[in-house]
Amino acid sequence: MVILASHAYLIPVFPLVAFAINILFSRWVRHRAAWISILASLAASALALPTVYQIARYGGSFMQEWTWIGLGSYTLTFGYLIDPLATVLLFVVTIVGTLIQIYSVGYMHEDPRYSRFFAYMSLFMFGMLSLVIASNFILFFMSWEIVGLCSYLLIGFWFE
Repeated sequence: MVILASHAYLIPVFPLVAFAINILFSRWVRHRAAWISILASLAASALALPTVYQIARYGGSFMQEWTWIGLGSYTLTFGYLIDPLATVLLFVVTIVGTLIQIYSVGYMHEDPRYSRFFAYMSLFMFGMLSLVIASNFILFFMSWEIVGLCSYLLIGFWFE
């Protein structure tokens, strides 16, 4: 079980990389932005689904933390926790998020800010995946704020 779950921190990294590519290189990746986001979602799914299967089959949980800030005798940590609840939500977020992005290809086809929309979708997926596997309340709160920001950006996407 340790083999798959020990790399679970990479699951939200794929959508974060897609966000960075789509937002920084939006002029050059205009019509490929959707496929960058979809491939990142598929990569996150490809890493999440075997982990989901392994936790569902054998049970247990896996947690890894790193020190973020040391404040005297108190340290703030960040990390991830893979348990049965997290695996259910990983399954839902990766599958549904990928399907939403595939649907959005046709729906957003003629939009002038096509790459920006898929950048926001990738950031939203990063926030959701980070929220699901967060091991403490600080990381949970930061991920929740990213999800809230992306909700605002996606709901107000057509501002004119």
